[in-house]
Amino acid sequence: MELHELQILVANFVARAHIDTGEPYRMLDLVSEMGEVSKEILKGTDYGKKPFNPPSTWTEELGVVMFSLLCLANKTGVDLEAASSMCSKNTAGESMSAATPAPGIELQKRNTEPYLC
Repeated sequence: MELHELQILVANFVARAHIDTGEPYRMLDLVSEMGEVSKEILKGTDYGKKPFNPPSTWTEELGVVMFSLLCLANKTGVDLEAASSMCSKNTAGESMSAATPAPGIELQKRNTEPYLC
């Protein structure tokens, strides 16, 4: 699924669920969710003393962060597809090709189940 399609899916869900709210709340929600992810990493590494092994809830936690980001982007009129394209052009000559993971990066098998927060 393309980012633009995901933004539409989230926008429709927000409208159907009547959970639309202002930009300040959306930003606070995103920061809060990022805080939860940060806390999981800190706890999971004993504050950086050991390697991180993602807990069983890791995929869901990142999904919630993405949902929050998509909501904020939708609320502020940002097309994340265009924004990610700009980002890839601004990486000081670094290629951000999605086709091949960087050395040492192993992507988990993608869950094909629909996921809505």
